[in-house]
Amino acid sequence: MKKLLTILISIILLLNCSKTPTSPDNQNLNLKTSKVFIVNQGIWGGANGTLSIYDVDNDTLYNNVIELGNVANFITIYKNKAYVLNSTSNNIMVLDISEKQITIEKTISGFNNPWSATILNEKLYVANQTGDKVSVVDLNQLSVIKEIPVGTAPQGIYTIKDKVYVANTGYEGWGKPYLPGKISIIYKDNIIKEITAGINPQAFSSDSEENLYVVCAGDYGTIGGKIYKINTGNNTITDSLNINGAPNYIINDGNDNFIILGFMFNLNKVNFKQKTITSINDKMGTCLAADEQGNVYIGEPAPDFISPGKVYIYNSDFTIKKILDVGIGPSSIAFLKKKK
Repeated sequence: MKKLLTILISIILLLNCSKTPTSPDNQNLNLKTSKVFIVNQGIWGGANGTLSIYDVDNDTLYNNVIELGNVANFITIYKNKAYVLNSTSNNIMVLDISEKQITIEKTISGFNNPWSATILNEKLYVANQTGDKVSVVDLNQLSVIKEIPVGTAPQGIYTIKDKVYVANTGYEGWGKPYLPGKISIIYKDNIIKEITAGINPQAFSSDSEENLYVVCAGDYGTIGGKIYKINTGNNTITDSLNINGAPNYIINDGNDNFIILGFMFNLNKVNFKQKTITSINDKMGTCLAADEQGNVYIGEPAPDFISPGKVYIYNSDFTIKKILDVGIGPSSIAFLKKKK
Protein backbone atom coordinates (compact mmCIF):
# COMPACT_ATOMS: atom_id res chain seq x y z
CA MET A 1 0.00 0.00 0.00
CA LYS A 2 2.72 2.49 0.92
CA LYS A 3 4.39 1.85 -2.44
CA LEU A 4 1.22 3.19 -4.05
CA LEU A 5 1.18 6.04 -1.57
CA THR A 6 4.80 6.83 -2.47
CA ILE A 7 3.90 7.26 -6.13
CA LEU A 8 0.95 9.53 -5.34
CA ILE A 9 3.08 11.70 -3.09
CA SER A 10 5.85 11.93 -5.68
CA ILE A 11 3.40 13.22 -8.28
CA ILE A 12 2.08 15.84 -5.88
CA LEU A 13 5.60 16.96 -4.97
CA LEU A 14 6.37 17.64 -8.60
CA LEU A 15 3.53 20.15 -8.49
CA ASN A 16 4.27 21.64 -5.10
CA CYS A 17 7.73 21.47 -3.56
CA SER A 18 7.14 23.70 -0.55
CA LYS A 19 8.51 22.62 2.82
CA THR A 20 6.66 23.10 6.05
CA PRO A 21 8.81 24.73 8.76
CA THR A 22 8.89 23.13 12.20
CA SER A 23 8.88 24.73 15.62
CA PRO A 24 9.98 22.04 18.10
CA ASP A 25 7.90 21.79 21.26
CA ASN A 26 9.94 19.46 23.47
CA GLN A 27 9.80 20.89 26.97
CA ASN A 28 8.28 19.51 30.17
CA LEU A 29 6.54 16.57 28.59
CA ASN A 30 6.16 14.77 31.95
CA LEU A 31 6.79 11.27 30.63
CA LYS A 32 5.40 9.71 33.81
CA THR A 33 1.87 10.18 32.47
CA SER A 34 0.29 8.08 29.73
CA LYS A 35 1.31 9.20 26.27
CA VAL A 36 0.48 8.45 22.64
CA PHE A 37 3.51 8.72 20.36
CA ILE A 38 2.63 9.58 16.75
CA VAL A 39 5.24 9.46 14.01
CA ASN A 40 4.63 11.76 11.04
CA GLN A 41 6.40 10.96 7.76
CA GLY A 42 6.83 14.55 6.65
CA ILE A 43 7.01 15.54 2.99
CA TRP A 44 8.38 12.69 0.91
CA GLY A 45 12.03 13.46 0.22
CA GLY A 46 11.96 16.47 2.56
CA ALA A 47 13.75 14.82 5.50
CA ASN A 48 11.27 16.53 7.82
CA GLY A 49 9.54 13.74 9.69
CA THR A 50 8.35 14.77 13.14
CA LEU A 51 7.09 13.30 16.38
CA SER A 52 3.76 14.31 17.93
CA ILE A 53 2.87 13.30 21.48
CA TYR A 54 -0.61 13.30 22.98
CA ASP A 55 -0.75 13.45 26.78
CA VAL A 56 -3.84 11.39 27.53
CA ASP A 57 -4.08 12.26 31.22
CA ASN A 58 -3.85 16.01 30.66
CA ASP A 59 -5.54 16.11 27.24
CA THR A 60 -2.60 18.00 25.74
CA LEU A 61 -1.08 17.62 22.29
CA TYR A 62 2.57 18.41 21.56
CA ASN A 63 3.55 18.73 17.90
CA ASN A 64 7.08 18.91 16.46
CA VAL A 65 8.47 17.34 19.64
CA ILE A 66 11.59 16.25 17.79
CA GLU A 67 12.67 16.20 14.16
CA LEU A 68 13.04 12.75 12.64
CA GLY A 69 14.45 11.53 9.32
CA ASN A 70 13.22 11.15 5.77
CA VAL A 71 9.92 9.24 5.70
CA ALA A 72 9.65 8.37 9.37
CA ASN A 73 7.60 5.23 8.95
CA PHE A 74 7.31 3.27 12.21
CA ILE A 75 7.73 3.55 15.96
CA THR A 76 7.88 1.04 18.79
CA ILE A 77 8.50 1.65 22.49
CA TYR A 78 10.47 -0.62 24.81
CA LYS A 79 11.47 0.24 28.36
CA ASN A 80 12.83 3.82 28.37
CA LYS A 81 13.49 4.06 24.65
CA ALA A 82 11.52 4.61 21.47
CA TYR A 83 12.78 3.25 18.16
CA VAL A 84 11.84 5.18 15.01
CA LEU A 85 12.40 3.72 11.54
CA ASN A 86 13.24 6.31 8.87
CA SER A 87 12.62 4.42 5.65
CA THR A 88 14.25 6.66 3.06
CA SER A 89 17.05 7.72 5.42
CA ASN A 90 17.77 3.99 5.88
CA ASN A 91 18.32 4.34 9.60
CA ILE A 92 16.77 3.91 13.02
CA MET A 93 16.71 6.71 15.59
CA VAL A 94 16.90 5.57 19.20
CA LEU A 95 15.08 8.10 21.36
CA ASP A 96 15.71 8.41 25.09
CA ILE A 97 12.30 8.92 26.68
CA SER A 98 13.34 8.53 30.32
CA GLU A 99 13.33 12.26 31.12
CA LYS A 100 11.04 15.22 30.47
CA GLN A 101 12.83 16.16 27.28
CA ILE A 102 13.18 13.57 24.50
CA THR A 103 16.65 13.26 23.00
CA ILE A 104 18.23 11.19 20.22
CA GLU A 105 20.52 8.71 21.95
CA LYS A 106 21.87 7.13 18.78
CA THR A 107 21.17 6.75 15.07
CA ILE A 108 21.80 3.26 13.71
CA SER A 109 22.57 3.09 9.98
CA GLY A 110 22.94 0.32 7.41
CA PHE A 111 19.33 -0.61 6.64
CA ASN A 112 17.51 -0.93 3.30
CA ASN A 113 14.20 0.93 3.56
CA PRO A 114 13.39 -0.24 7.10
CA TRP A 115 9.62 -0.70 7.18
CA SER A 116 8.47 -2.14 10.50
CA ALA A 117 9.92 -3.89 13.53
CA THR A 118 9.17 -6.18 16.44
CA ILE A 119 10.97 -6.99 19.69
CA LEU A 120 11.94 -10.41 21.08
CA ASN A 121 14.54 -11.32 23.72
CA GLU A 122 16.16 -7.87 23.91
CA LYS A 123 16.52 -7.74 20.14
CA LEU A 124 14.79 -5.57 17.55
CA TYR A 125 13.88 -7.41 14.33
CA VAL A 126 13.60 -4.98 11.41
CA ALA A 127 11.96 -5.77 8.05
CA ASN A 128 13.94 -4.12 5.22
CA GLN A 129 11.45 -3.59 2.41
CA THR A 130 13.99 -3.20 -0.41
CA GLY A 131 16.67 -5.42 1.06
CA ASP A 132 14.69 -8.68 1.25
CA LYS A 133 16.11 -9.25 4.70
CA VAL A 134 15.48 -8.83 8.40
CA SER A 135 18.12 -6.98 10.41
CA VAL A 136 18.62 -8.03 14.03
CA VAL A 137 19.55 -5.19 16.39
CA ASP A 138 20.95 -5.94 19.85
CA LEU A 139 19.10 -3.50 22.12
CA ASN A 140 21.90 -3.44 24.66
CA GLN A 141 24.65 -2.74 22.13
CA LEU A 142 22.37 -0.71 19.84
CA SER A 143 23.99 -2.23 16.78
CA VAL A 144 23.08 -4.68 14.01
CA ILE A 145 24.37 -8.14 14.89
CA LYS A 146 22.86 -10.22 12.10
CA GLU A 147 20.99 -10.05 8.79
CA ILE A 148 18.51 -12.81 7.90
CA PRO A 149 17.52 -13.26 4.23
CA VAL A 150 13.75 -13.58 3.81
CA GLY A 151 11.32 -13.25 0.87
CA THR A 152 10.66 -10.45 -1.60
CA ALA A 153 9.87 -6.97 -0.22
CA PRO A 154 9.07 -7.75 3.44
CA GLN A 155 6.83 -5.27 5.25
CA GLY A 156 4.87 -6.64 8.22
CA ILE A 157 6.67 -8.34 11.11
CA TYR A 158 5.22 -9.80 14.30
CA THR A 159 6.21 -11.81 17.39
CA ILE A 160 4.30 -14.69 18.97
CA LYS A 161 5.92 -16.67 21.77
CA ASP A 162 9.49 -17.40 20.67
CA LYS A 163 9.11 -16.84 16.93
CA VAL A 164 9.13 -13.90 14.53
CA TYR A 165 6.81 -13.87 11.50
CA VAL A 166 7.62 -11.81 8.40
CA ALA A 167 5.12 -10.82 5.68
CA ASN A 168 6.88 -10.78 2.29
CA THR A 169 4.66 -8.83 -0.10
CA GLY A 170 6.18 -10.12 -3.35
CA TYR A 171 6.39 -6.58 -4.76
CA GLU A 172 8.99 -6.40 -7.55
CA GLY A 173 8.35 -2.94 -8.92
CA TRP A 174 5.70 -0.69 -10.43
CA GLY A 175 3.82 -2.37 -13.27
CA LYS A 176 4.99 -5.87 -12.40
CA PRO A 177 2.61 -8.49 -11.00
CA TYR A 178 3.03 -9.43 -7.37
CA LEU A 179 4.79 -12.68 -6.63
CA PRO A 180 2.86 -15.11 -4.39
CA GLY A 181 2.92 -13.84 -0.83
CA LYS A 182 5.20 -15.64 1.60
CA ILE A 183 5.39 -15.72 5.39
CA SER A 184 8.92 -16.35 6.69
CA ILE A 185 9.18 -17.81 10.19
CA ILE A 186 12.28 -17.01 12.25
CA TYR A 187 13.31 -19.05 15.29
CA LYS A 188 16.56 -18.36 17.12
CA ASP A 189 17.57 -16.02 14.31
CA ASN A 190 17.22 -18.62 11.57
CA ILE A 191 14.46 -19.29 9.03
CA ILE A 192 12.70 -22.51 9.95
CA LYS A 193 9.76 -22.43 7.54
CA GLU A 194 8.07 -20.45 4.77
CA ILE A 195 4.30 -20.37 4.19
CA THR A 196 2.56 -19.27 1.00
CA ALA A 197 -0.24 -16.85 1.86
CA GLY A 198 -2.19 -14.98 -0.79
CA ILE A 199 -1.19 -11.85 -2.68
CA ASN A 200 0.59 -8.95 -0.98
CA PRO A 201 0.53 -9.90 2.73
CA GLN A 202 0.84 -6.71 4.76
CA ALA A 203 0.28 -6.96 8.49
CA PHE A 204 -0.39 -9.34 11.38
CA SER A 205 -2.51 -9.67 14.46
CA SER A 206 -3.31 -12.56 16.83
CA ASP A 207 -6.17 -13.89 18.93
CA SER A 208 -6.50 -15.05 22.53
CA GLU A 209 -5.53 -18.60 21.51
CA GLU A 210 -2.29 -17.39 19.90
CA ASN A 211 -3.44 -18.00 16.35
CA LEU A 212 -1.88 -15.61 13.88
CA TYR A 213 -3.84 -13.62 11.28
CA VAL A 214 -2.29 -11.98 8.23
CA VAL A 215 -4.17 -9.50 6.06
CA CYS A 216 -3.38 -9.44 2.33
CA ALA A 217 -4.09 -6.36 0.21
CA GLY A 218 -4.22 -8.12 -3.16
CA ASP A 219 -3.02 -6.05 -6.13
CA TYR A 220 -5.20 -2.96 -5.55
CA GLY A 221 -7.31 -3.84 -8.55
CA THR A 222 -8.02 -7.20 -10.14
CA ILE A 223 -7.29 -9.32 -7.04
CA GLY A 224 -9.11 -8.45 -3.82
CA GLY A 225 -8.03 -8.75 -0.23
CA LYS A 226 -7.92 -11.80 1.98
CA ILE A 227 -7.24 -12.79 5.58
CA TYR A 228 -5.44 -16.00 6.53
CA LYS A 229 -5.46 -17.76 9.89
CA ILE A 230 -2.23 -19.53 10.90
CA ASN A 231 -1.92 -22.09 13.68
CA THR A 232 1.32 -21.08 15.40
CA GLY A 233 1.67 -24.50 17.02
CA ASN A 234 2.42 -26.25 13.73
CA ASN A 235 2.73 -23.12 11.53
CA THR A 236 0.11 -24.10 8.98
CA ILE A 237 -2.75 -22.12 7.45
CA THR A 238 -6.02 -23.40 8.84
CA ASP A 239 -8.59 -21.00 7.38
CA SER A 240 -9.08 -17.93 5.23
CA LEU A 241 -11.66 -15.26 4.49
CA ASN A 242 -12.12 -13.17 1.35
CA ILE A 243 -12.55 -9.44 1.83
CA ASN A 244 -13.24 -6.85 -0.86
CA GLY A 245 -10.89 -3.94 -1.44
CA ALA A 246 -7.29 -3.57 -0.34
CA PRO A 247 -6.89 -3.95 3.46
CA ASN A 248 -3.50 -3.01 4.91
CA TYR A 249 -3.79 -2.85 8.69
CA ILE A 250 -5.27 -5.23 11.26
CA ILE A 251 -5.62 -5.10 15.06
CA ASN A 252 -7.49 -7.16 17.65
CA ASP A 253 -10.09 -5.13 19.55
CA GLY A 254 -9.43 -7.20 22.69
CA ASN A 255 -12.38 -9.52 22.12
CA ASP A 256 -11.03 -11.41 19.11
CA ASN A 257 -12.80 -9.13 16.68
CA PHE A 258 -10.40 -7.68 14.14
CA ILE A 259 -10.45 -4.06 13.05
CA ILE A 260 -9.16 -3.69 9.50
CA LEU A 261 -8.20 -0.52 7.64
CA GLY A 262 -6.39 0.59 4.51
CA PHE A 263 -5.43 3.61 2.43
CA MET A 264 -7.87 2.29 -0.20
CA PHE A 265 -10.09 0.33 2.19
CA ASN A 266 -12.75 1.51 4.62
CA LEU A 267 -12.86 0.69 8.32
CA ASN A 268 -14.35 -2.76 8.98
CA LYS A 269 -14.78 -5.22 11.83
CA VAL A 270 -14.21 -8.91 11.13
CA ASN A 271 -15.32 -11.81 13.32
CA PHE A 272 -13.31 -14.65 11.87
CA LYS A 273 -15.09 -17.44 13.71
CA GLN A 274 -18.50 -16.28 12.50
CA LYS A 275 -17.11 -15.26 9.09
CA THR A 276 -18.78 -11.86 9.30
CA ILE A 277 -17.48 -8.56 7.94
CA THR A 278 -19.19 -5.45 9.30
CA SER A 279 -18.58 -2.01 7.83
CA ILE A 280 -17.95 0.57 10.56
CA ASN A 281 -17.57 3.72 8.46
CA ASP A 282 -15.93 5.06 5.31
CA LYS A 283 -12.76 6.21 7.06
CA MET A 284 -9.50 5.35 5.32
CA GLY A 285 -6.05 5.90 6.76
CA THR A 286 -2.33 5.25 6.92
CA CYS A 287 -1.96 3.81 10.42
CA LEU A 288 -4.09 1.97 12.95
CA ALA A 289 -3.65 1.23 16.66
CA ALA A 290 -5.65 0.46 19.79
CA ASP A 291 -4.88 1.16 23.45
CA GLU A 292 -5.60 -1.00 26.48
CA GLN A 293 -8.91 0.77 27.07
CA GLY A 294 -10.18 -0.28 23.64
CA ASN A 295 -9.89 3.14 22.03
CA VAL A 296 -8.99 2.93 18.33
CA TYR A 297 -6.59 5.41 16.69
CA ILE A 298 -6.54 6.08 12.95
CA GLY A 299 -4.00 8.31 11.23
CA GLU A 300 -5.13 10.23 8.15
CA PRO A 301 -2.89 12.35 5.88
CA ALA A 302 -4.08 15.60 4.34
CA PRO A 303 -5.40 15.25 0.77
CA ASP A 304 -2.41 17.15 -0.62
CA PHE A 305 0.11 15.08 1.44
CA ILE A 306 2.02 18.26 2.34
CA SER A 307 -0.28 19.74 4.98
CA PRO A 308 -0.67 18.55 8.59
CA GLY A 309 -2.69 15.38 9.02
CA LYS A 310 -5.06 14.14 11.69
CA VAL A 311 -5.43 11.29 14.14
CA TYR A 312 -8.97 10.19 14.96
CA ILE A 313 -9.61 8.58 18.32
CA TYR A 314 -12.69 6.37 18.57
CA ASN A 315 -14.32 4.87 21.65
CA SER A 316 -14.83 1.12 21.68
CA ASP A 317 -18.32 1.68 20.21
CA PHE A 318 -16.71 3.69 17.36
CA THR A 319 -18.04 7.07 18.23
CA ILE A 320 -15.42 9.80 17.79
CA LYS A 321 -13.80 10.73 21.09
CA LYS A 322 -11.12 13.13 19.89
CA ILE A 323 -9.51 14.49 16.71
CA LEU A 324 -5.84 15.46 16.90
CA ASP A 325 -4.20 17.84 14.42
CA VAL A 326 -0.74 16.34 14.07
CA GLY A 327 2.17 16.56 11.62
CA ILE A 328 2.46 15.76 7.93
CA GLY A 329 1.46 12.19 7.05
CA PRO A 330 0.88 10.31 10.34
CA SER A 331 2.29 6.83 9.75
CA SER A 332 2.67 4.97 13.05
CA ILE A 333 1.34 5.08 16.62
CA ALA A 334 2.70 3.64 19.85
CA PHE A 335 1.69 3.92 23.51
CA LEU A 336 3.68 4.81 26.61
CA LYS A 337 2.07 3.53 29.79
CA LYS A 338 1.94 5.60 32.94
CA LYS A 339 5.07 5.09 35.04
CA LYS A 340 4.58 4.16 38.69
